[in-house]
Amino acid sequence: LEPVDTMPPPHSDSNAFPLPIRQTSAKRLTKVVFPITIPNNKSTVDDGSQRSGVCSRLMQDFPIDNFPLEDPYLPWIHDYFPSIDGKYIQFVAQNRRRCATGKGKEEVMQFWEPQVALFQSIPVTVVVAVNNRSDVGVGENDESTNNNHKNDPPTYTQDDKFFLSSDMESATYKATRFQCHFHTTTTNDNDGRSSSIITLSEYNFDYEFVNWRKGRKTMLNREGKDLGSYWLSQLLFRCPVPSELKSLLQTHKNGNDGNGNNNNDDGGAPRVYLDLVPIRTPVRTREVLLTTNSTGPGRGVLNRTPILDLKKAFGDEHLLPKITDAGRWANLPLCPREATGPAISTPLEQEEKHRLVACTWTASSYTRRGDTLTISDSGKRLEEWIRFHLGVGFDHLYIYDNSNGSSTDLLNIANQFNKDSVTYHRWPCRVCNNNRPAHKNPGERSSQYAAEASCRERYGASTEWMSFIDTDEYLVPMQRNEKGDYHWKPVLDEMDTKGISIMKFLSSRGLPRVDLMEVMEDQSSCVDPNDVEGENKDKTEPCMAVPANQTTYLQVYNCDYIRPPKPERFQRAMKQIYRPSYVLSHFVHYSTVTADVAETYSDFVEKTKDRADSTKEQDEFILRVQTPRFKNRSKEIFVNELTQGALVHARSILPHETRRRSAECFSHSKYKCMLGYICDDSVEFSDEKHKENAFTNPDGSYCNCWRNPVVDDVLGPILLKRLQLGN
Repeated sequence: LEPVDTMPPPHSDSNAFPLPIRQTSAKRLTKVVFPITIPNNKSTVDDGSQRSGVCSRLMQDFPIDNFPLEDPYLPWIHDYFPSIDGKYIQFVAQNRRRCATGKGKEEVMQFWEPQVALFQSIPVTVVVAVNNRSDVGVGENDESTNNNHKNDPPTYTQDDKFFLSSDMESATYKATRFQCHFHTTTTNDNDGRSSSIITLSEYNFDYEFVNWRKGRKTMLNREGKDLGSYWLSQLLFRCPVPSELKSLLQTHKNGNDGNGNNNNDDGGAPRVYLDLVPIRTPVRTREVLLTTNSTGPGRGVLNRTPILDLKKAFGDEHLLPKITDAGRWANLPLCPREATGPAISTPLEQEEKHRLVACTWTASSYTRRGDTLTISDSGKRLEEWIRFHLGVGFDHLYIYDNSNGSSTDLLNIANQFNKDSVTYHRWPCRVCNNNRPAHKNPGERSSQYAAEASCRERYGASTEWMSFIDTDEYLVPMQRNEKGDYHWKPVLDEMDTKGISIMKFLSSRGLPRVDLMEVMEDQSSCVDPNDVEGENKDKTEPCMAVPANQTTYLQVYNCDYIRPPKPERFQRAMKQIYRPSYVLSHFVHYSTVTADVAETYSDFVEKTKDRADSTKEQDEFILRVQTPRFKNRSKEIFVNELTQGALVHARSILPHETRRRSAECFSHSKYKCMLGYICDDSVEFSDEKHKENAFTNPDGSYCNCWRNPVVDDVLGPILLKRLQLGN
């Protein structure tokens, strides 16, 4: 960690121009050691010795929850792994500033402002030392050094000098943020390393360009009122892997690394390490760093937001500290993809892509957002969720287990299934803020959001379609395949024909059907929380629950209080099935960054240069790019809930929420009824009656929700049978 007095000013409008060169040194750094737990009761290490088994537990033991709070420039890493093609180390980090916002958190938010700077690229110029450089690559503007590997990334050594560029045109790298220092040995004093090679990081997409395209004037709101900028939640970047080290990050089916060396002999010892060094500059709040390569020329677009003056900001020769003198993540173990998670082990072109997969983040017990009471039905729910989705056309399911401690409940469930169908990840990192959005101190469910990003980055390249949903959510196909089964294949075929890349599902919570529940035998857990108020507080009766082995959660909660098709107001809590090749970043309910939004002018020109109408197309592209908040909806569709697909949301209610059913569930009741009283299919829905709670069946009985007949008549009974038979 670097001392505070060496860090840059917190933001670019602090009038500290040009940026002072950091006066840091190795002697002034503070070392924070995170020992790695070695399985089988072996000792813990931080110096690279006794490394057997490290890879298999890497992301379980990684210090996510012990993230050092003294240095706001360090990325809050939640996952990292080699890309499927072996070209990069992909990082998934979270924006730590979003853990504590709102009233009373002003100083905390200011301290963490550099986290936003990590989303902003900077240009770097490299001056290459020519001694002993026969096999080291160079940047795009330096041809003086021999680089025999045309398609390999430019590489550097610790003898080279790195400067913040004062001129974009002469920059070696026009967009980076981290120095990636690869080495094959690790010592406490950082000396004596072999195969020490440096590359410069790349972003998965240009965050600042995306933010600008979405019409935002800044990437930072000092009051913390920017949680709605969902694309600034997950920091995705990657380090190019030097060609000399790629073989050490590959595990082949015969146990060799491709050079005849056995890479399977120790069950997962890292052979390569990485120092990740953030290049520290203040967060830009009033200017942007965009060029016409991104926005396209003309129309005065760059007058919309001031452009950063690099010479004014950084001066002529702003030399970056040596890696040994800079604050950094040091000695990050790099492991093959299969070692850090059960992922694809052979090159992508040799794999048959899945058609449809889903990811979920769950735990053996949990509290609902903003609640304190614990729910412990996750094991049963997970098994049901897996069996249902595998039965309707999902090829593979990825489980991110956020259980506390050493619980193996969900692992035991996952192990019931073939590993070709279910992949399990231990994901113990905590949520940093579980407050509701309306709370005075809102924040983000960091662990959940990082799990979603991890799953998309790890497995998106191996599937055509992907979804991230909870285990209380069921994606129900409403079309039959050629065998007569309700299945997602014909729906996906239809989307292919229409050129759709994002399927959106309106969401409303299902109510648990009274007719499918039973009174709990053990009423000891039926205890009201302390904050129960109102005139019905004492009007109670025995609690009810879902009967074991007699029905499913899907069937019980198949009672939607808004009869499909739902009104547009239910878009906010939508869920999606999307193409990961098109959606570059996803945030729970929304496709926050798509290939269309992230596409720059230079990318579009390259793509269209050989077309007959290329000039016209490029002019149209400029117009789209320079239209604030332009949205391309041509590749998105809200699915028809009656003919294509539906979302059943079976969110648990707590036992005490069933106690006042007689006092609150009746026609024209002013109270919110927590239970479902099924409406006959002939009962029509209207918003007016819904507001008045005025629905009744033909026989005069009270009702408040509608069933999905495909679930009720077909898929629910099939699922129950599968659960009972265990197949």
